[in-house]
Amino acid sequence: MAEPLFPERIKTDRLVLGRISSKTIDIFELYVLCSTESWQTDVTEHMPWFRFRTLSDVAEFVEHTESEWRDRETARYTVRPKPGEDGTDELAGLTAFGPEWD
Repeated sequence: MAEPLFPERIKTDRLVLGRISSKTIDIFELYVLCSTESWQTDVTEHMPWFRFRTLSDVAEFVEHTESEWRDRETARYTVRPKPGEDGTDELAGLTAFGPEWD
């Protein structure tokens, strides 16, 4: 098996980025985030592919994300603030890194 090209986890002073996969993300949590009114309007105004309508859409997105990771095309991550003293680990959003190999 080949070595992973992208890091599984990236930490900054304020954020933790974690790989999106069926083993690392709760699709229900992602669906709740993506079905909020603000996500459906302001956040995704120029990104219509994130306008998930059903839980099945979210599951298909996670499967597609895993395929992109395996093929070393794109790394998609959850974005979470670093846990505070209260220990919360709330999902704030998503991000991606898609290198242009050519």
